Amino acid sequence: MGDTTEISWCDKTFNPVEGCRKVSPGCKNCYAETRAKRFKTDFSGTRILRTEDYWQQPLKWNRKAKKTGTRPRVFCASLSDVFEDWDGEVADHQGNAHYTNDTDPAQVATNSEMVGCDSEGYHYTTLNDVRARLFDLIDSTPNLDWLLLTKRPENIQRMWWGHTKTGFRPCHRDNVWIGTSVEDSDYLHRIDTLKSCGDLAGKLFLSIEPLLGPLPTLGEHLDGIDWVIVGGESGPNSRPMNPDWVRSIRDQCETHGVAFHLKQWGQWVPYEHCGSPPLIESQHGFNFDSHDLPEGIIDHKPVNGWYWPDGLSDVVYRRVGKKIAGRKLDGVTHDAFP
Repeated sequence: MGDTTEISWCDKTFNPVEGCRKVSPGCKNCYAETRAKRFKTDFSGTRILRTEDYWQQPLKWNRKAKKTGTRPRVFCASLSDVFEDWDGEVADHQGNAHYTNDTDPAQVATNSEMVGCDSEGYHYTTLNDVRARLFDLIDSTPNLDWLLLTKRPENIQRMWWGHTKTGFRPCHRDNVWIGTSVEDSDYLHRIDTLKSCGDLAGKLFLSIEPLLGPLPTLGEHLDGIDWVIVGGESGPNSRPMNPDWVRSIRDQCETHGVAFHLKQWGQWVPYEHCGSPPLIESQHGFNFDSHDLPEGIIDHKPVNGWYWPDGLSDVVYRRVGKKIAGRKLDGVTHDAFP
């Protein structure tokens, strides 16, 4: 968890639960799933609820923000989806089931804590309970800007009703920014669904990460959007991001007055202007002669850390890792915020 984070577009991260189901191609190489495997947890099964100490951290951030006059951006649920429609089990990292008080979602208990106690007034914790508690927490931290990112914008309206001590209510929350993921043109429809929720939040944003294809008509959907974040994929099975796709998005954002933020290239760095003569120059300072490319690179598969998608385009990719690949596009770091 996130007192600090390497994510360029937020200041902190908060994950009320861990776990999610894949819904689109952008989920294929989910880093959160890879992380879950490392810790031997069932990412697509039980939702793992974080500890009580963890839930108290945003209250401390809020107090500090009020004192310093700052507004930290908190990326909420990088390891799950706040608006996932799921009714399975919620447990802790040891597999203990959780119970939630029928009238106060902040009152929770584990199996061991319920032993010998009267369970009346409690029920098994659900993801709805977690959401209710999260919205209570958001309402209790007005000095933080909460960034809720989802691949399920169709669920926002009906899941937005925050349970509070005075009951359920729909409301505008100025300290919430809602975003949706758009990995290729097949998912542009998510943007229009997101915009239908504009009266609920302070800002609307798009996370185009991983960018898996061109979005030439993105501009037709940008009215009402405050911010666009673009990023390439990281991880062992990551897919390269074409720099022309990024340039197109940058230019469309500029045309429509939308803040543009390039988060990362990911694992693969592009080398452009391949052709005859076969000298490729990279904006990252790497130069090489394409005669040195490994044999078999034109077979549509990465070979020895190199990838040439069709053997004809003017872009060849090299796997160098996201830190070396960096964030610059045509020598410029795009760091805009709304």
